Amino acid sequence: MKIPIPLLISFLFTVNAYTQNLSKKQFEEAKQNLPLEKDQAKKTRLLNRISLYYIMRNESEKDIDSASFFNSQSFDIANELGLKNSIAASMLIDGQIANRRKDKELAAKLKNRALNYAYENGCKSQEAEIYKDMAYDFAPEDLVSKKKYILKALSLFREAANTNGEADTYFDLAGIYKDIGEYDSCFNYLQQCIKIKKSIKIYDLYKEYTMLTQYYWKTGNVKDALEYALRADTIAEEVNGEPIWRSLIYNLLAMIYSELNITDRSLTSYKNAIVMAKKSKNEHYVETIQINAAIDFYNRKKFAEAQEILNEVKERPANDCNVRYVSLRIVLYCHLKKYDKARPYYEQLLKCDKVVSKKSSKPCILQ
Repeated sequence: MKIPIPLLISFLFTVNAYTQNLSKKQFEEAKQNLPLEKDQAKKTRLLNRISLYYIMRNESEKDIDSASFFNSQSFDIANELGLKNSIAASMLIDGQIANRRKDKELAAKLKNRALNYAYENGCKSQEAEIYKDMAYDFAPEDLVSKKKYILKALSLFREAANTNGEADTYFDLAGIYKDIGEYDSCFNYLQQCIKIKKSIKIYDLYKEYTMLTQYYWKTGNVKDALEYALRADTIAEEVNGEPIWRSLIYNLLAMIYSELNITDRSLTSYKNAIVMAKKSKNEHYVETIQINAAIDFYNRKKFAEAQEILNEVKERPANDCNVRYVSLRIVLYCHLKKYDKARPYYEQLLKCDKVVSKKSSKPCILQ
């Protein structure tokens, strides 16, 4: 029996860039400069940025404890000297820490308190940052509220003449419009972001070029997609970019090379993507790219290699409905003539079909 299998290569989700984050190199430099910094205002900013690095990394509870430790120092200095901008920034960080500790109620209360403080004290850039952060607390489907908050942040950054903040907010807007499939708006906001950053001599544009790659790929322009993916890769390598973004870039390159039938580069890019995804400690990225790579090997009739990569995927529960994973297991075992191993996955797929039918014909979750 021939089974129709949807072996579509998955497109990794966009990383939300809702706070300005330090690179690892900048983080190390900040920690080195901290004991030497005599200017207390600058010291509070350094402490805030170090706190944000730990929050965004969030590899363990220890990171969040470290964020709290450095943020408390910043708040104490800022409070003593009446540094309102730093106080507002620390108040937002307290909300982010509560969020990371999964206390949503406390996080919301702290962020609203920070928002009121920033508004009452005329801290427009900090008020904008708080609006941006709060935009991503809304449910993913609540795009109206999310866009409202991001646009409010954009207006505040303009009032504060904060061009860097304005550019980053255009990037956020581009991401929102990309996710809902409004690619022209996505492209326009990206262009505004890049134009501003270049005007203020910021050329670390690998995230922007990555999103442009996604835009060109989604709109069927493979040539430009490849050009911007290569640009993003070059910059990310030069600045030692975040592993999660580098995994996304390599995944895109692999998909593009596969489309262009440049097999060796496609498979090499998938392997690099897996390395970076593991480095980022993002299990969803690791699994998605592993399955993508296994699919590419399968399509090239390299069945043993596909099975080898698929075996690295963390085994899913028997009632799981990841159609890409289950389907690939079936066809691989069949090609390897291991029908006894294929049968449980086939039975699992049939159960998934029944579950889907009971749920108003909704498709199985593709991750």
